[in-house]
Amino acid sequence: CPRRMRPSSMVWPRRNGPWTTSPTCADSCSGWACLTTGRGNYDVLVQVGSHKKFQREGYDIVTEEEISFVKAILGTELTVETVDGSLKVRIPAGTQPGTVMRLREKGVTHIRGNGRGDHYLKLKIILPKNVSGKQKELLKEFEESQNKKGWF
Repeated sequence: CPRRMRPSSMVWPRRNGPWTTSPTCADSCSGWACLTTGRGNYDVLVQVGSHKKFQREGYDIVTEEEISFVKAILGTELTVETVDGSLKVRIPAGTQPGTVMRLREKGVTHIRGNGRGDHYLKLKIILPKNVSGKQKELLKEFEESQNKKGWF
């Protein structure tokens, strides 16, 4: 976001009315925003609230999705909620913890000008806390196959 503004920096007294708005209020992306309709007929001060899933960073949206380590290793298709609705995203095989994927033009529409921000998807890979004896055996076998080097 170009700048963060507090209500005190956006609203001040004027001579022929109780208050007025700053012309740059529309650029405010989070916290507070000002809107005017017409030539000062109505001035509205709006507080932009937070969302439990979406985080806003300027014109971009950031979300976090959890996937199992098996899906991270093998790859999968994940349904992700965006501000426009659901979207299927292909998670490539071998995805590492903390990977951030960019979904172009799926963020917030720019107030002045064309275009939209992006949606950034942070992947959190979940590891199991408990594994069975068979699973341990398979994981050890997998690790041994990874440690072999060369052709012979």
